[in-house]
Amino acid sequence: MAGALLLATACSESTPATPAATAITGEAPTIAAEALELVNGARLARDLPALENDADLADLATAYSCRMATENFFSHTDPSGAAVDARMQAAGLSYLKVGENLARIENASDPAKVAVDGWLESPAHAENILRPDFTLSGMGVCGAGDALYFTQVFVEPAE
Repeated sequence: MAGALLLATACSESTPATPAATAITGEAPTIAAEALELVNGARLARDLPALENDADLADLATAYSCRMATENFFSHTDPSGAAVDARMQAAGLSYLKVGENLARIENASDPAKVAVDGWLESPAHAENILRPDFTLSGMGVCGAGDALYFTQVFVEPAE
């Protein structure tokens, strides 16, 4: 069955609530791992190194996916106006460059593939995935109702 797909991307240098989101329960961690594996497959196919999974970035990404799911919004800026760079700073994470891809997938039999294929078909999303100076990443997936919210954070680490 085909699923619905919404995409958003961001890159930066230096409403009514829905049912409770599910981040750690269910299949969300497995789906996040599958999505990161697909992203790394796309990088390796283009002679780029795989992104290193970073636990702090994955926690940040998962928290944001769950926030979008529970607060019923889909945007790189949260309802208070904070974007990925502000979320990184609030978490005490340093970086030289940061990027973010988002997807909201509904009713897909393989949501990780739908999300990553959608990102790769979008020039702005693909740019984040294939950017050579991004070496660390965190993928977070959270669900509410029939929707899964994906957040992938990319980082060029501070030296």
